[in-house]
Formats: sequence, structure tokens, C-alpha cells
Amino acid sequence: MIKSIIFTFTYIIWTGLFSIVGMLLFPFPSIYAIKWAHLWAYGIKYMLKYIVGITYEVKGFENVPEGSVIIASKHQSAFETIVYHLIFNKAVFVVKKELLYLPFFGWQLLKAGSIALDRKSGAKAMKKLLSGVMNRAKLGRQIIIFPEGTRTRYGEEVKAYNPGVALLYEKTNLPVIPVAINSGKVWGRNSMWKKSGKITVEIMPPMPFGMGKKEFLQELNNKIETACKNMG
Repeated sequence: MIKSIIFTFTYIIWTGLFSIVGMLLFPFPSIYAIKWAHLWAYGIKYMLKYIVGITYEVKGFENVPEGSVIIASKHQSAFETIVYHLIFNKAVFVVKKELLYLPFFGWQLLKAGSIALDRKSGAKAMKKLLSGVMNRAKLGRQIIIFPEGTRTRYGEEVKAYNPGVALLYEKTNLPVIPVAINSGKVWGRNSMWKKSGKITVEIMPPMPFGMGKKEFLQELNNKIETACKNMG
């Protein structure tokens, strides 16, 4: 419990300082904001390791081709939004628009190229998602989307994913990479308390092209949920 409190305090201070100092990068190209995010993530990676005792391993990194791809990942904790900056090349996240309203931190998300969506706006959100992904793909960014739409509890099986990722699969012609993770076993959803342990990030081969939306969503769901279940 004490370690979790120390980590949370350090994490808040670290993130706050980086967000404020990062404002100085606004006049410069977004690549500087991306590198700044890497440095931020490295700091938290070592806080997790040395304060709480949380480490991670990546399996299947060879399945990620060079260039722009869509990473469709399970989402159980804030861990993914931190460490994926270190795993994937020039990572950019699809986020809920409310995050952009956070002082300093939200502005950094915007500068780094995050694709912010109003989940209540339906077809308009889908159009913005597609446009945002296509623009980032031209820059060689690796786009991270959480097809569940929100964080889920460790061990919770989601029966149906949101259709946005199927739209991207159909319209962008980008490889869609399924990713399973078990971060929730040591860092619970919306929980300050953390346990020591090793998180596994399993990157699977790209989804085959040529499937219909419904078939794609079902196959993506099966791959990710089964892999998460097998991690234990």
C-alpha cells in the first residue's frame, strides 16, 4: 500500500512537470512532442520497476511490420497508455475528447497527434476517426485503438467490440495487429493500488485482409480475448 502511494505521488509530480515544461515545445514540430512522450514514459517505466516492482515483457514483436499499422489492444489499465509509447514506433492514441480538456496534459496529447473522439456523436465520430487515422498513417505513425472502448477488469471477457476498428480495417488498407495484455492483474482499472509482478504484452500476427466487418470483429475479438484468457 505504501509503495502504491509513493508511486502515485511520484507519477503525478512527474506527469505534471512534464506536461508544463512540454508547453515549451508547442512552437516546434510534433516529433519533439513524441520524443518528450518517450522520455515521460521511460521515467514511469522505471518508477514502476523500482518503486512498485512491476516489469513487463513483450512477446511477438516480430509481428509488427515497419511503417504505419493499427494496433488493436486489450485495455485494462493506464499501463498501456504509458508503455506503448516505448513499444511502438511514434505511437499515437485514439482517445476520448474529454482528455484534451485536462490542463497541460491534454494539450500535450493534442500536440503529439492524438485522435480525440466524441463517442456520443455517432457517424460524425467515425468520419473523424477515419480521417485522423489516414492523416497519421501518411506520417508513418503506429495508431493504437482500444476496441472495447474503455478499460475493463482483469479477467473480464468482452463479447463484442466497437465497430470503429472494423471501419479502419475496411477503409484504410493498413495492417491491424491484435494485442493481448494482462496489466490488470497488477494495476487494476481505476485503482490506485498496485501489486508487484510481470505484465505480458502479446503481439499477434496481422489480421488477414478480405474479411467482412462482422467476420473481422468476431475474429479480432476471439484472438484477443482467448490470448488474454490463456495468459492467466
